[in-house]
Amino acid sequence: MPASPRKTLTDDRGQEMAEHEQLSHRLSFQVCFADPHSPWERGTKENTKGLLRQYLPKGTELSTYTQHELNVVAHRLNARQTTLC
Repeated sequence: MPASPRKTLTDDRGQEMAEHEQLSHRLSFQVCFADPHSPWERGTKENTKGLLRQYLPKGTELSTYTQHELNVVAHRLNARQTTLC
């Protein structure tokens, strides 16, 4: 992600963020955490997880995919068009 729009990352309190201090330092942005039992604070994350589930079901082991396959999924999600009714 380009540095200009990147300022913070908000995540829940899962173990995947155990090394958040190193991530924050390496990427030069602040890592924030949503309050427990406050899903509205992490709406984008929950929406993105739902979109990813179309391609990678819950519990999928990512190491079974090549980088190219993961890039294809990322491209499809980033290039998707939304329609307004």
